[in-house]
Amino acid sequence: MVAEQPTIILTLPVPPSANRLWRHYSRRRKPTLSPEYKAWLIEASWLAKMQLIGAPEIKGKFRPHIQYPENNRRDEDNWVKPLLDLCQRVRAVRNDKGSRGLTMEPVKRTDCLIALYDLGGEPYPEPVKRSLRGPPKRPSVSRAMKWAEIQSKLRPR
Repeated sequence: MVAEQPTIILTLPVPPSANRLWRHYSRRRKPTLSPEYKAWLIEASWLAKMQLIGAPEIKGKFRPHIQYPENNRRDEDNWVKPLLDLCQRVRAVRNDKGSRGLTMEPVKRTDCLIALYDLGGEPYPEPVKRSLRGPPKRPSVSRAMKWAEIQSKLRPR
């Protein structure tokens, strides 16, 4: 069932380009969120949460329509990732995998507008929250052997 009116409409500040979301400081360190993207996430999250008071979460498929400033030289696809990730982060949508039939429109404005149309369907599962640091490291075999040796000495016979 396609809704005539959007289920959710959010007006947000212009996000950084998708090319500038992550920073790679050295080969040894893992990529981290850029300071520019972190600042935008904080500001845009608060603005979105204020606009979402009382709005239902879209649990299944949805159709996003994005309006962005026309006097920008950025590729159209660089607008999508930060905006849909934010929608999932603030629980406007359960999972941004449910996006179907994205439409984009350059208009005369200084901010971005994202309208979400609920298409219904099966609810998506909750997204898996992953740590930016990765999974915990397993102890090495030698440490595990030493631990077992210490434990065996402490056990009463």
